[in-house]
Amino acid sequence: MEKNKIYEKINTFLSSDRFVNSLSENFFESFNNKIIKVTLTDISEDIIIEFQESSIRIHEKAGSPDVEILSSTVNLLLFVITQGSESFSKNIVIKGDIDTANKFNNFLSNSDELKYFLSNFIGNDYFETLQKLYTSVVPSVKSSLSERENEFRDYLLYDLKILPTKSEINKFLDDVDDIKSRTDNLIKKYKL
Repeated sequence: MEKNKIYEKINTFLSSDRFVNSLSENFFESFNNKIIKVTLTDISEDIIIEFQESSIRIHEKAGSPDVEILSSTVNLLLFVITQGSESFSKNIVIKGDIDTANKFNNFLSNSDELKYFLSNFIGNDYFETLQKLYTSVVPSVKSSLSERENEFRDYLLYDLKILPTKSEINKFLDDVDDIKSRTDNLIKKYKL
């Protein structure tokens, strides 16, 4: 499916009464007439999100955005899943109107806003099932990521110091060559 058709389907969904009614009452006040450009750096894709008085539109191109958010796809998804974890937010670059960017990031990471949206959009029964799944999975994801982050940090701080640098290896090889040549000279000297 080509990109324009995908955007068309997304925009049809975003303009539906079901979607609009699932948002909080003051949602559009925060973003009225704002354009947010999300650049997914790992796939070189820009997504333009245009907020109008009572609707949201997705575009491929736009004039000048109020905010530009740069992140890898995985980092942005993990930021949302972990409800704005510092581990992932520090890898998101924000350019432009910081106030609008903060409101958008708060929406993505604020569990109350997302809960309200999801419960209205998919219905309470499905939402409760998703919430149970979410509450059982997210703590283990956070814990696992935290453990991996600590292990990686320890590796960078301590374990890499154990490994010799290229210059240390070269110096060692030069010293070995020097000792070998001195030993050869000594052997020649005493063999006479």
